Amino acid sequence: MDSDMTRKKMIVLLPENLAGSSDLARHIHRMAAMEQRDVLYLTLIENQERKPSIQRSMTTMNALTASNKVMVAAKLIQKSDWLQVLKNLLQPGDLIVCHDEQSVETGFARATSVRSFLKETLNNPPVRVISGYYRPWQIQLGQWVFNLLFWVGCLTIMALFTFLEIQLDGAVQGLSHTILFCLLLVMEFGTVLLWSRLPHP
Repeated sequence: MDSDMTRKKMIVLLPENLAGSSDLARHIHRMAAMEQRDVLYLTLIENQERKPSIQRSMTTMNALTASNKVMVAAKLIQKSDWLQVLKNLLQPGDLIVCHDEQSVETGFARATSVRSFLKETLNNPPVRVISGYYRPWQIQLGQWVFNLLFWVGCLTIMALFTFLEIQLDGAVQGLSHTILFCLLLVMEFGTVLLWSRLPHP
């Protein structure tokens, strides 16, 4: 853990989708070894349901970053808590590493780079910016496509069951109609529920 680190450390602000990145791990190791620092990954969790899988990815990433010259630890934290956690961990001489593409919302439809935000908020701490690893636009595109497919799927399911219910009205009457109609409603609800539980990107 970070309490075992005796040297100055490199605190890496890591978006959750980069957990387990071997290329980034090797880059961080080279930086840390060159500057004789230990490494603390602050992994910023947005989706708590993914925390177990991210934890496993970070175990791999820690192993790829560590060596006999570099001690490595990781903390998985809620993204909304990152600034307070960073303030509590930051010691004189520590270096913060962030991504050029990382940003912080500062108001309605307004954002600033993490680097600028840190300099203003933490009284100009040492910050190193790296680029080429974090691609937020790809994440946003994936989420947009997922949401589109989700709603198309929901509408398709409802349209299919509505068609079956209309066919049922003309084919069956009485108690049998009521039983089959209720069965269709249960099946429709169950299908939509299963569809809504598809893994989110």
